[in-house]
Amino acid sequence: HRLRSGRFRLIEGNDAFSNRIHVRDLARGLEAMCERGVVGSTYLICDDQPTSMSEIAQYCRELLGDISYPVLSWEEARAALKPSHIAMIEDSKRLRNTRMRRDLGVELEFPTYREGLRQVAELHGWLV
Repeated sequence: HRLRSGRFRLIEGNDAFSNRIHVRDLARGLEAMCERGVVGSTYLICDDQPTSMSEIAQYCRELLGDISYPVLSWEEARAALKPSHIAMIEDSKRLRNTRMRRDLGVELEFPTYREGLRQVAELHGWLV
């Protein structure tokens, strides 16, 4: 949605990882956690492929066509974005969902961001 509306901005040299989950897989993971989770255990509910925003943006361009977006320097990003957004970007983590899959038996309908974004693009008729 942010790419299509022109609100997406990429930060130059930002190799921070982002972990995603499709809302249907999130619901599936939460349901499994409530039904089969061990009290006091931690389960990371995310897809199988942590990835950088630049990789996600490139894939969106493949799906949606040659959509342009501004590329900000870190200095420009710090001036334009909320401090909480910058903190989230700088706190890059690669999460693993091994316990969710193994201990809770969760099978993802959208195992990576690619399947989820394709489904959203198809739903809205945005594919080129």
